[in-house]
Amino acid sequence: MKAFLTRAGYGPDQLYMLKDYRDATTADLVPAMGQEETMRAAFKEYGFNARYPRAGGMVEDSDGQLVMIYDEELGSSSWQ
Repeated sequence: MKAFLTRAGYGPDQLYMLKDYRDATTADLVPAMGQEETMRAAFKEYGFNARYPRAGGMVEDSDGQLVMIYDEELGSSSWQ
């Protein structure tokens, strides 16, 4: 989501977390999709994680493996 906002011209002046941090390992888990599809999937994932939270910012990837979604610019799990 941050990449879409950045490409649209938004930056830290509009939203403090839109700096340079990118977790390549976690980003690579996201399949290539258009902006609308990505947003739809992100909201669906957020809803799932809100209903069925895991401790310590962990979430399940598409294979059922637990991964940490962390954004250095937020200082916490980025889905929360």
